[in-house]
Amino acid sequence: AYAEYVADVMKHFEDTGKGFKYFSPVNEPQYNWDDATQEGSPWQNYEIKRIVRELNKSFQARQFKTKILVAEAGDWTYLYGTNPNKYGGRASNQIYEFFNTQTSNYIGNLPSLARVIGAHSYWTTGTNAQMADIRTQVASKAREYGLNVFQTEWSMLSGGEGIPNDLGASSYMDNALFLAKVVYSDMKHANVTSWSYWTALGVEQYNHKNRFLLISLTPAGGQYAPITFSGTATATKNLWTLGNYSYFVRPGYIRIGMSGADDMAGLMGTAYIAPDSSRIVAVYVNMANEDKRIKTQFEHLPMNPLSNKRYFTNSFYDLRKYGSASSDTYQEGKVFAIPSRSVMTFVYDLPKETASIASIAHGNFTITSNPVKRGGSLLADFSGYNGKEVAVRLNSLNGFLVFRGDMPILNSQFDLPIPEGILPGIYLLTVSTSVKNYVNKIIVQ
Repeated sequence: AYAEYVADVMKHFEDTGKGFKYFSPVNEPQYNWDDATQEGSPWQNYEIKRIVRELNKSFQARQFKTKILVAEAGDWTYLYGTNPNKYGGRASNQIYEFFNTQTSNYIGNLPSLARVIGAHSYWTTGTNAQMADIRTQVASKAREYGLNVFQTEWSMLSGGEGIPNDLGASSYMDNALFLAKVVYSDMKHANVTSWSYWTALGVEQYNHKNRFLLISLTPAGGQYAPITFSGTATATKNLWTLGNYSYFVRPGYIRIGMSGADDMAGLMGTAYIAPDSSRIVAVYVNMANEDKRIKTQFEHLPMNPLSNKRYFTNSFYDLRKYGSASSDTYQEGKVFAIPSRSVMTFVYDLPKETASIASIAHGNFTITSNPVKRGGSLLADFSGYNGKEVAVRLNSLNGFLVFRGDMPILNSQFDLPIPEGILPGIYLLTVSTSVKNYVNKIIVQ
């Protein structure tokens, strides 16, 4: 009955042209939710399996494109481990339980189920080492089952390194920097492909400042007056800091590898490329009390960027453009300062020629089966090297090695099998001969 009710509601939005991409049927099933103060779903894995199967039937019957998203776990650890001391181990080890074909709770073959695992970033930020280790385990387990990872809810319920132990003593910018560090860690270590904040707006109370909101509402009668009163809405440092990511890193962008900025107590950074290869965005978070200097170098880029526009947020400025128009022109080897206790976004506009990099034949090396399907074969023409071997390496844009080995050139071609379990996306194929390296962008579907 519940599945049919949901499907009826979803059908209404489909008919009005506002269909949803995902539907999440449960929220934080690990907890008891017995105090009736907010929504939650205290369900076991087998109960989640049952409702997902029923939803799949209802969605398929109506031919919905909407996908079912699981599992909105209360924190990352429930995705890969079981702790009997945490609510009796209920709803644990969820990647294995739902996506391993040998379990009684397997639902990975349902056509309306998204190949996604979702969790919340709460309670896993105590130390920088803990943040990295837990999220790395999530990424590893998700990769094993060919899943995307969504971070579906976070606000500052707890702190960690870089924030005062007494959260009441933290400043608005302290909280915003911690938010930026959580986004960095979720992107870099958990390899998330979606990140969500809770909540958009609210009233600041109990000295929480901006820990639980992006936009602060103040009723006319004061912070503790009824919300129905008139009042003001104010953008907080959280909104501007999150904007250093979300305003520039748009849907469809893909995270690419960045090295040299991975100190979670100092300077950390992640980088992203536009789906048409027209732009690279790099977001740096500087937790240190002093400026940090960087000198950007690009690898596997056929030509230098045209510009390096910068935007930063700190205790004084909100997503402010940095420098003059003349300083926006890209100069190879130029040194930049990342201000202390700030978030800075670099926008590198690329020449139009890079937008067609996927179809460029580098020298006598041409990809003839691009895009290529998972489980298929990548066919490459390589005239002039018949009967010889070339070194081949296939990497994801975030640096994950998919294949490395020597391939023989037969009839001026080599044939590279694409693993069935890898995620769809853009990959870099590097082919090395004794005299030259060739790089092509590969689209895996």
